[in-house]
Amino acid sequence: DIKSKIAKRALISLGWKFPDTFPSGGPFICILYPHTTMSDTLIAFLFGTYVRQSFFIPVKESFDIPGISFLLRKLNLLTITRDRAGYEKIRNEMENTGAQPCIAIEGTRKLSNGIKPGFFNIAKETNKKILLFGCDWQRKTFHMFDPFEPKETAEDTILVLKELLEDLRPMGLYPENESPIVLSRSDKK
Repeated sequence: DIKSKIAKRALISLGWKFPDTFPSGGPFICILYPHTTMSDTLIAFLFGTYVRQSFFIPVKESFDIPGISFLLRKLNLLTITRDRAGYEKIRNEMENTGAQPCIAIEGTRKLSNGIKPGFFNIAKETNKKILLFGCDWQRKTFHMFDPFEPKETAEDTILVLKELLEDLRPMGLYPENESPIVLSRSDKK
């Protein structure tokens, strides 16, 4: 596929390495950590284009930014509402195209009190495994972890992310913006 070759060449020319093999058995709910800048999303977009057909779900508010909204529409990105209708839209896109959604974990682009549970809700509602990408700007390496089933709660699922990232600990472009790997206090029930 020509898009995959172009994306791979772009990543290599930017100095990025990707030592892991994309797992079989998808589609998955792909999530990116850490997300400390919009540059993470560009690298993830190139990586997703290289490894497998995927679509990205930016926050709906991104489409309100002049200039950016034009680019996002041209890239054929899917925006959703954070409700059952939004989850159904994702499920339909996965079933109709075989593509998998890629999401930068909410709450990590700037320092906050934790991670929001949007990725967990999507995984539960679509009945799909979660595939974690670690975007390490310090080593210019993009890691993939083994896919896993979401746990019973968002908090327990985030504990799995924390365990996976413990040894590797990828560094964002702006490490001071990395949020702790815990459920955001505002989202705890």
